[in-house]
Amino acid sequence: MSRKNSVFLWLLPLLALGCGGTLQVGAYKSGQVVEAEGSDLKEAERKAVSSLFILYLSSAAQVSSVGSLDRDILAHAAGYIEKQEVLESSHGRVRLLALVLYSKLGRALETMGIVRPQGVKARPRVAISIEEKDAQASHPGKAAQALGRVLSETGYSVNYVENGSAAEIFVSGQARALRVQDQRLEDMHVFKARLEIEATGMSRLVQEASAVDSQADTAVDKALSNAGELAGEKLRSHLASRYQERDEITLVVLGIGGVEKTAELIETLRGMPHIAAAALDSISDRNAKLRLFTEEISVEDLAAMIVKDKTIPLGVRVVEPEYHYLELANSEVF
Repeated sequence: MSRKNSVFLWLLPLLALGCGGTLQVGAYKSGQVVEAEGSDLKEAERKAVSSLFILYLSSAAQVSSVGSLDRDILAHAAGYIEKQEVLESSHGRVRLLALVLYSKLGRALETMGIVRPQGVKARPRVAISIEEKDAQASHPGKAAQALGRVLSETGYSVNYVENGSAAEIFVSGQARALRVQDQRLEDMHVFKARLEIEATGMSRLVQEASAVDSQADTAVDKALSNAGELAGEKLRSHLASRYQERDEITLVVLGIGGVEKTAELIETLRGMPHIAAAALDSISDRNAKLRLFTEEISVEDLAAMIVKDKTIPLGVRVVEPEYHYLELANSEVF
């Protein structure tokens, strides 16, 4: 080996150290220190950065995006390393410790559009315009509101307008409620509602529903609402076959204990039914905030499914379906 190369290899660890002291594998305030080895410094850096892909992408997702990852991330691996220390450098082998900025890495992967699986928050906008032909209704629009509520609870963006020019799905139709004579219910009012709707891309749908109440206007409202809700369920089922129904749920886990434990939990979650993908959002102290991309499961059922798995003992702290938010805690810590 030439004197020039010998001097370079001797200086390499000092140059790589930067301004800080000796690194150790584990969590740092700005990132995670990992150990990696490659045939040269660049390959070792690439392996250090790619070792944290698992926080954001499953193995299958990494394989399907290998070209983009290589071009957009690994070709610039040094840009995701704040500090590094070369432990060993010899001909054809470099071993190092690298402080990888995983938050910066996560933002870059999100910008590439490969963290979020297809179908998440990609549901169509729905516009609803239903004419109610019943003067006895105390609150007009009951059928439309009930129908829209079913879709909204599933994550669709719903507006009540006269035309659907600003929406992908336009639902229009008519609703009315007629009195039903029933001698068995002399002191009660019975009404049957009939709702007829047409929606973009589907055939006409007719839904009937009845309601009973001591007040006539209340019975009308209930009948129209029941018809709207049932029609909404049918419409939602139809849309589900055309648009992949997935939600993004925020999962906060208290006391999980750093990047390594978080990575284990993420891998466990990816193997569960109804979870299309899981990714890290952030880590603070011993707590982790994750992004779960789910399909056809409520937040309540998701919580029950996760805590039932005993790989990491977790208990439920907060469930907020309307905000797509779930908070769990490590039972061994809390």
